Amino acid sequence: MDALFARIDQALNIRLPGFYKALAQEFRLDQQAMQANELTLLHGLGDVPSLNAAYEIQRHLPDCLMIGNDSGGCGILVRADDSGDSNIYCCGLGALGPDELAVLAPSLAHWRKIGWASGAHRWYESRDLTMRWNSAEWRESHDQATVQHFLRTQLATLADMRAAGTIDTKLYLHRKQTLEWLEQRAEPAR
Repeated sequence: MDALFARIDQALNIRLPGFYKALAQEFRLDQQAMQANELTLLHGLGDVPSLNAAYEIQRHLPDCLMIGNDSGGCGILVRADDSGDSNIYCCGLGALGPDELAVLAPSLAHWRKIGWASGAHRWYESRDLTMRWNSAEWRESHDQATVQHFLRTQLATLADMRAAGTIDTKLYLHRKQTLEWLEQRAEPAR
């Protein structure tokens, strides 16, 4: 696998981060891509150079490497080895640029711990929450205090994510708007 790593380094003019090499070895990404969850795909090593070239990753983000995608138009990226940055990033493939990078997780270990979640997961979570709320059966099976506590907890978690910089502005505002809309509907009628 070392020869494949060297070819990627040379083709993209970067050094693969050690944590990514370890991931590629563990999941045998030299043989095929890996569907990490229902949305997140980790690209096979054979596809990494061509996908990075096709999306012009190194042109717009010269110190980054796209290692996967979220099945929703965002690339999953890491910084090159010499940067010392272990964050896992998400960036819209139609709007590549340093200011568009959103931190998904502070490390590969954390990203794995949270189930390889991507920006698309946050959107699906809020959509799923809205769909459940619109179900009379779901509302009737949860008392109002439990629902309100859950929504306040979700809003507090969202604020923490925004303060830590682990969610981009667009996702933050969408999720916050959805939760506030649901919270208003959970309040008792006056």
